[in-house]
Amino acid sequence: DITEGLEDCGLELYKDNQQIALPEVAWMRDGTVYKGSFQIKKDAKAHSTDGNYQFKVVYQDCADNEISGSSPVMVLDTTAPQITVSYEALQGDTVVQNTYNGRDYYSQSVKMVLNVKEVNGRYQELQDVLETAVVTDINGAAVTGSFQNSVAAIDTDNRTTADGKVWEFDLSTEANYTIPLGFVDLAGNKVTYAAEQVTVDTTEPTFTLKYEVAPTSVLDVINYKDFGFLFADGKLTVKAAASDQTAGIHRIWYTVTDENGKVTKLPKEVVPSADSAYEAVIPLETADFKGSILAEVYDWSANTVNQERG
Repeated sequence: DITEGLEDCGLELYKDNQQIALPEVAWMRDGTVYKGSFQIKKDAKAHSTDGNYQFKVVYQDCADNEISGSSPVMVLDTTAPQITVSYEALQGDTVVQNTYNGRDYYSQSVKMVLNVKEVNGRYQELQDVLETAVVTDINGAAVTGSFQNSVAAIDTDNRTTADGKVWEFDLSTEANYTIPLGFVDLAGNKVTYAAEQVTVDTTEPTFTLKYEVAPTSVLDVINYKDFGFLFADGKLTVKAAASDQTAGIHRIWYTVTDENGKVTKLPKEVVPSADSAYEAVIPLETADFKGSILAEVYDWSANTVNQERG
């Protein structure tokens, strides 16, 4: 019998500090040396066998000499990490002003709240991922600020927990953020999510406004402030050139009001861009125009600036 001589050998198996039934042990013998092995099978679906395992052995020979020992803790982990993310305004309610191609635009300073649920992980791996975030202005130039400082402050020696650890990352620096989300735990379980795309822009765009008439005549475009009207005796063209350094120009809008109170709206929407121009011919029902023109420019974070002439 290969197990002869093992009658006084006791083996115990513990899972999460609780003794459990020992699986069948397969023994090998080489002279007076015994080697035993057993398997703890993984449960990849229900993860019922995930846990921290340790076995203990007690052996007593015929001379009543006793030896005992414990194995290192063995971790069986088949569960992938879980990451959830949300955003909170530093002041007031959190409002997404616009969304374009999966990117959310905020007109207020926000923080990204990240929760990582994983029983066997380190925050070093989280920091490694977040350090690859791309933070730029509208032209793609790198922007360094609050987010990078928050990532650098991660305690990389800290361990994750099954209940989740909440981290807050400051996005108060105005920029376009593309933040990768992923995590690999110490057992090699990996999870990857779509990158977070967020823009924070609290600054209004800038623009210039010009008026032209054709044919050129004595009146041209004259602002009679005393009357509160803009006068033109020919075709009236309005030209706006707008710029925005972070979110990009979204909309240029003309509102034309003639002397009779008729309102005409002439909007133009564009994809996020640093610069945009809009030239519009004001529809004149008579040879001469008398009225007012309101020009409004919006960026994708809904910051706005306007000029009115008339």
